[in-house]
Amino acid sequence: MLLLHNYLLTILYGLPSKNFFIQMPRKISPVMGLYIYLKNKTRTSETSSDLLIHFYYYIFKNFLNKAEMEIHINFYSKLQKMYHGFNKLAIIWKYKHCKSLDIQEDLELTEFSTIKEKHKILLLEDNIVYLFNIKNLINIIINGLTNNDDLCCIPIKIKNPYTNNPFKKSSLYSIYFKAIDSNIVLPELFYLFFKSNFEITVFLMNYEANIKNYVINNFNTLLTDEEKEEYIKDMVENNTRLTLHDEFPIDNLIKTFYPCLRIYLFSRYSLNPNKRLTARKLLSAFLKKYNCRSCLYGRKIYETNRFDKTNYYFVTHW
Repeated sequence: MLLLHNYLLTILYGLPSKNFFIQMPRKISPVMGLYIYLKNKTRTSETSSDLLIHFYYYIFKNFLNKAEMEIHINFYSKLQKMYHGFNKLAIIWKYKHCKSLDIQEDLELTEFSTIKEKHKILLLEDNIVYLFNIKNLINIIINGLTNNDDLCCIPIKIKNPYTNNPFKKSSLYSIYFKAIDSNIVLPELFYLFFKSNFEITVFLMNYEANIKNYVINNFNTLLTDEEKEEYIKDMVENNTRLTLHDEFPIDNLIKTFYPCLRIYLFSRYSLNPNKRLTARKLLSAFLKKYNCRSCLYGRKIYETNRFDKTNYYFVTHW
C-alpha cells in the first residue's frame, strides 16, 4: 500500500478541492481526473513503480492533448518529488537514531582508523547501522556471484557477514555507487549484476558465460586443490596417450600440467564457442609431446628386474 502517496494526494488535492473541481469541466481542470484515478490505484499498487505504470496508462488511455499532458506530468512530478523527499528524510532519520554496531576492525581485521574515509560505508540493515570496508564487500559480492559446483554456476544471494541475512537491494545499490565514487576498479561481474537490477536469476540467465569465464580465469583461487587434481587427471586421461601408474606422485603430476589447466578448462567448459575452439588448439599444441609413442612419462621403472620390487623410479620427464 502506498500510504505516503495516498497521504500526499489528500494533502495536495484534498476533499475541499476535490468537491470544487468536480463541479468544473475536465477541460478546465484535467488534473482532477488524474487525482481520482491515482487515489483509487494507491489502494491496489504495491510500489511507486506500479503507480508510475498506472499514471502513463491513464495518459494514453485518455488520449490527452499536449497541454493537458503537461498538466498531468507536472502534477505527478510534484507528487513523486515530495514522495522521494520524505523517503530520503526517513532514511536520514534512521541512520541517526538506529542502533550502530560497535565495530573497530573490518572483515580482514584491519583497524578502521587506518582505512581511508572514501573506502568506508555505512549500511542500514534490520534497523542496525553497520560499518564496512567497501573492498571487503566487493569480495563478498564476487564470491557470492561466482559460487559454483564442479564449474556449474550457482550464484547465491549476497549476505550480511554479521547476520547471514541477504542484503537489501537498496544496500547493494549503495555499495555499487560508493565503489564508483571511491574510484575503485569494479569487477565486471559486479557491473553486470548491477545491470541485472541485482536479481540473481536475471544475472545468471543473461551472463552465465561471463561467470564461467571469470571462474576459469581465477581457478587458482576459486577451485579447491582436490578439484584441480581431478581436472588435471581428466585432462591427461582424455587428451594424451600417457598411462599413469597408480602410485605416480600427484605433486609431480600437478606441477607438470598445472600451467595448461586454465586452457583445458576453457576448452571443456567455456560457453563461448570461439574461445572453446581456440583453447582446444592451444591445448593440443601443449600436449603434443606427451602423445608420442616414445613418451614414458608417468611410468614406474624397475632398475634391476621386474621381480625386484624394491628398486624403482618414476619417469617424471617426457
